[in-house]
Formats: sequence, structure tokens, C-alpha cells
Amino acid sequence: MTGLDLRAIPQGDFWGGVAFYNTSALPVLLENFSAFDKSDSYDSFSQLTLLYGRSGDKTIVMTHQHYTKPEAPPETVFGSFKPLQMSSTFRIDNLTNFTIELESTQDGGTVRKAFATATYKNDLEMLQRFNNLANATMDQLSLVDGLQFIVSMQPFGQFITSKSTATGGNFLGLEAEDGDRVLFGLTVDWASKADDEVVNAAIRKLVEEANMQARELNALDDYVFQNYAATWQDVYGSVGEKNLEAFREVSRKYDPSQLFQKAVPGGFKLV
Repeated sequence: MTGLDLRAIPQGDFWGGVAFYNTSALPVLLENFSAFDKSDSYDSFSQLTLLYGRSGDKTIVMTHQHYTKPEAPPETVFGSFKPLQMSSTFRIDNLTNFTIELESTQDGGTVRKAFATATYKNDLEMLQRFNNLANATMDQLSLVDGLQFIVSMQPFGQFITSKSTATGGNFLGLEAEDGDRVLFGLTVDWASKADDEVVNAAIRKLVEEANMQARELNALDDYVFQNYAATWQDVYGSVGEKNLEAFREVSRKYDPSQLFQKAVPGGFKLV
């Protein structure tokens, strides 16, 4: 039997919700997001996700904002976002209800779906370039039946990666001194199997083109977040050979027959 110990913290009610914006606000939202994702001004009680995209002929621009205290956050945290919003669900509530709110947007597995991810340094020009490339991809796929194409952006700054230093580091090749990052996730739904090839090819082209432009700007980060990764992405390529060998040692110790590496379908394999 294998056990896993996790350190937990008590969490009572806290502030948060979802805000909705007009598409015209997105350029300023990108600026605000980049400013939020700076370690020197980050409030450790705050969480922000910026999402934009299209669902059929409708555009979507929204943020998830949370502040893990039972009080509204200081204006210095989310104040720059407030004048731009058209509506919001902000309130003090419990984790269960916030989870239900975010889960309500899921399709329940009724459509075809693809994920992909990318990580970049917190460079505003790169955030703007990704937006341009994503919009061009959405235009290209506009005739795909049932298309919903969502880009999510999450802060991934030193204020996150530095925490592992105090507990002995991490096995993901993430170093705080590498600077503030932005984690992108693509979630794409569509209706027909006949469109699988064209949609997946478009997603891959978007990520590859964005990575090429990021490299030109010196804004590329090679970290690939496994939870959001596409099947064609190399989730172990950035961890470093020492960490990769440590993964293999754990695999050999707890799965000596390599059942999970060779017989279990799906997932990302070490061999």
C-alpha cells in the first residue's frame, strides 16, 4: 500500500466570484493581469484567472477572482479590474459554492474536447501576441460545428515557485529565480468527430507559433503543465535529467512490473 501525506490548512468562508467584460476591455485586462502577476506586489491571499474566447457566435471575456479572507480585498488587489466589468457574482461564500459555480460551466463530457498548454515569462507583449494568434485560430475554426474555444491565463509567479524552496525544492525543474511566469490553458470543444483533425491541427499550430514568437522575445518557458497538456506535448522535457531519473526510480520501486508505464492506456509515460 502506498500512502501520501498532505499538509492542510483550515479555510472558512472567503470572498470571490466571477466577473464578465466586453471584448473591447481585453487589451486593458491583459495589462492588468501582467501587473497582478508580479511578485513584488502580489497579495498571497489573492487568486486570479483571466479567460477569453468564443462559444459559437458569442464572445467570452471573464475573470475568476478570489480572496481567501472573509472580507472584500483591498483596492490594490483587483481594483484595476473593477471599472471594466459589466457584471459580477462577487460575494463572501464557502469553497463548496465557489466550486459549484465554476463547475457549472462544464459540459459533463457531452462534446468532443481537446486541451493544450504553454508557459511564458510575464511579458506583456507576449500576452498580446498570444491573444492575436488565438483570435486568428478562432477565425480559422469559425465554421466548426459546436465550437467553443477558451483561453485561460493563470499567474505563475515567483510567489508560487519560491514556496517549494523551504520544503526541499521540487521535481518539476521550477526555480523561483527564473522569474514570474504565466500559465496558459486551451480548452476547445466541438460537436463532430469529422472535425477532429482540423481542430487538433489548429491547436497545435497555435501553440507552436506562439512558442516561436516567445523565443524571439526571450519570453519562452519550457515548463509544460501536465494537467492541461495535449498528448503531443513533452511534459517531462523541462524537468531535467536528474529529476526525470528520480521519477523513474519511484516508478521502478512502486510499480516493478511497470504496469502503469506499459499496460495502462492514456497518460504521459516515463519510458
